[in-house]
Amino acid sequence: MKRERSIQVQDICAFIRLHYHENISLRRLAACVGRNPAYMSTLFHRQTGMTIRRYVTRIRMRRAAILLRHGEKVEAVMLQVGYQSKKNFYRQFVAAFGLTPGHYKTSSARFDAKRPSFRTQPLDAGVSRTTFADVQAGAKE
Repeated sequence: MKRERSIQVQDICAFIRLHYHENISLRRLAACVGRNPAYMSTLFHRQTGMTIRRYVTRIRMRRAAILLRHGEKVEAVMLQVGYQSKKNFYRQFVAAFGLTPGHYKTSSARFDAKRPSFRTQPLDAGVSRTTFADVQAGAKE
């Protein structure tokens, strides 16, 4: 069920998506939309079903997963998505994906290697060609 979001909540979501890698305080977010921090926090939670902190974490984890799938180093990803503490980054990543960032990176690399590429394999790869004559010949035997 999609909830209706006010302009203020939409603006906060857009701001977070643009600045997820920075230190984002509730006061800074509220100032962006010209509201009281406590009111903004309550409004955000009512309209999205999650806290602002949870939303920031979700955006950061999604971006981290993308960067890891593209082969970035875990420590570089941690800094790029706004974490200074390796311990906190690992804790949040495991909570979000059930794997450490390193395991996620290697498992996604293995998955990508096993995924067939349509550009490198012909459409009929591995398909035996049976003709009508073959079927008739088999029926006569």
